[in-house]
Amino acid sequence: STFSTTRLSMPFIKSIASRIFGLAIILVCMTIALAGFLLYQVTALNGQLQTIAGYYAPLRQCLVHLNEAGLRRRLAFERWHGALESSQDRAAAVKEASANYELFQVAIQEEIERARGMLAMPPKGSSEQLQLRQISSLLDQVVANYGLITTRQREVIDLITQGEKVRATDILGVLDEIQIILQKQRGEMQEIMGAVITTSTREATERHFQILWTTIFATLTSALLGLIIAAIVTRRLVQPVRSLMNGIQTVERGDLTVQLPVDTSDEIGALTHSFNFFISELRQKEELRN
Repeated sequence: STFSTTRLSMPFIKSIASRIFGLAIILVCMTIALAGFLLYQVTALNGQLQTIAGYYAPLRQCLVHLNEAGLRRRLAFERWHGALESSQDRAAAVKEASANYELFQVAIQEEIERARGMLAMPPKGSSEQLQLRQISSLLDQVVANYGLITTRQREVIDLITQGEKVRATDILGVLDEIQIILQKQRGEMQEIMGAVITTSTREATERHFQILWTTIFATLTSALLGLIIAAIVTRRLVQPVRSLMNGIQTVERGDLTVQLPVDTSDEIGALTHSFNFFISELRQKEELRN
């Protein structure tokens, strides 16, 4: 009865299993949080790489092809113009140059439509929306200048065909100025697109290194934290057990004055409390026998 009363007066017992399980839950939650963060970063990195490879690079390639087609059309026009002004019969050269001119004219229109289609559907969540709008605005200016240049070039061909070389020369002077402006606009579009790719690639590289170092740091931290927790739990479990063993050995030698401190509220604490109670009972019985 006395033992039962003493056990009921014990504080609330926190079991060792619940403590270990609680620590395990904390470690699992930390692992899940880290895995979620890394998954988010990896997903973002994958999205960046897909945007670079599937949108920025093709758009820049489209602008390069547009520039190339424009230069080739200009070269075809100059050959066409030169063949018409030649004093010799160069019908074959005129035919070839005019065919090349029309061929590259079609290529220009195709690249313009392709670029417009891509600029009309920018990638979601892109941080380069301003640069893409700048390219779209420059493309509209390029299209307008292409239309003006095409009209003027055909006027020059018609005037040369009609023998009005003086008027054709005047128009050629205007054409040169427009060509300079057009080339500047095409170069500016490519520069902006190159800067966009450079910035996106740098951000992807930085995110990659961030994921790498975060993984390394989290792994080392988890390992260190696990060792620290294991050491603390082991110490808190082993130290009371050793104290209890020493107390039992003391009692075996006939010393009933031992009294162990109850430092924990788990099963070992309850066992130590019971040990102190039994030693107290034995001490009382020994006093009565004496």
